[in-house]
Amino acid sequence: MYVISILTIPIYSVGKSSILKRYTDQEFNQQYICTIGVDFKVKFLKIAGTGVKLQIWDTAGQERFKAITTSYYRGAHGVLVVYDITNRQTFNAIINWLREIRLFGDNNDNMGVILIGNKVDCPDNRCVSVSEGQQFAGQMGIPFIECSAKTGANIDEAFELMATKIILNQMISTGSLEANSSNKKTVDILTYDSCSYHKCC
Repeated sequence: MYVISILTIPIYSVGKSSILKRYTDQEFNQQYICTIGVDFKVKFLKIAGTGVKLQIWDTAGQERFKAITTSYYRGAHGVLVVYDITNRQTFNAIINWLREIRLFGDNNDNMGVILIGNKVDCPDNRCVSVSEGQQFAGQMGIPFIECSAKTGANIDEAFELMATKIILNQMISTGSLEANSSNKKTVDILTYDSCSYHKCC
């Protein structure tokens, strides 16, 4: 059985905790409850007939918890970067969080990163188009998917995509979740210019 550690990026109030609760407990709470520090969930699934145990760390978005949450980058196999499609500010913040992954992660070459646009159940309030999300993810060399914690749309698919990406990366490079590889090539996010994505609604 593969044991995979996944981290959620702590962009504030994008619904990442709701995504996690929908995925692990099949529940949704309309009332917003902020994460205090770090929450932890476990989920079992099968990828291509192989058992996978996901250990998911949900980090808090408030600035006062930043020192705690960034420490969880070390040892993570994958990171879910979530933004709110109805809030452009959360989308614009992604590039800085991707830089943090590079700075604080110790498994960067094999770390799976997926960009998730949440709240597709609110199309009338959309500020970030599907094409913008796709274009940005393409520039970063990472997969992209939109979902809804409220309706459950694409929630399972997002986590299965993450698990599959991590397993394939590791099998191709070394065949082990603990080994490192330098074969992955993506845009250098430490110097990437994100100005073209700072647009108003």
